Amino acid sequence: NSQREVSPTTVRLARNFLLDETDWAVASDSPLSEDDKALYTKYRQKLRDLTESTEFSTDVEGTKFPISPNMYKSTTWLRVMQALTIAFATTPLNILKQKSNSLPWVNTILNNLEIELHSI
Repeated sequence: NSQREVSPTTVRLARNFLLDETDWAVASDSPLSEDDKALYTKYRQKLRDLTESTEFSTDVEGTKFPISPNMYKSTTWLRVMQALTIAFATTPLNILKQKSNSLPWVNTILNNLEIELHSI
C-alpha cells in the first residue's frame, strides 16, 4: 500500500498556508498600492478556487497553484514571460512543450500559462 505524496489534504494545507502568508497584502493598513492589492485579491481568490477545480476533484496531483503576485512581478519572471511571449507569437504551444521536455521548470510555466490563457 503506497502513500501518495500529494493528497487533497496536502493541497488544502499548502493553499491555506499561502492564504495566511498573504493576509497582510489585503489588510486595510497594507502598504501596497491599490493595483497590487487587486493582484493579491485575484491571487487569493484563485487559491480559494483550487478545491473547486477539475484537477483537484479528478487528479489531485495535477492541481496547479496560481503564480503569486510577488513572483509575477519579479524581474526574472518578467524576462521569462517576455521570452515566452515572443515564442508564443511564433510557435504553437504544443511545439513549445515538446521542445522544453528537458527543462521541467519551463513546462511548469507553460502549463500555468496555458491555464491562465484559458481563464481569460
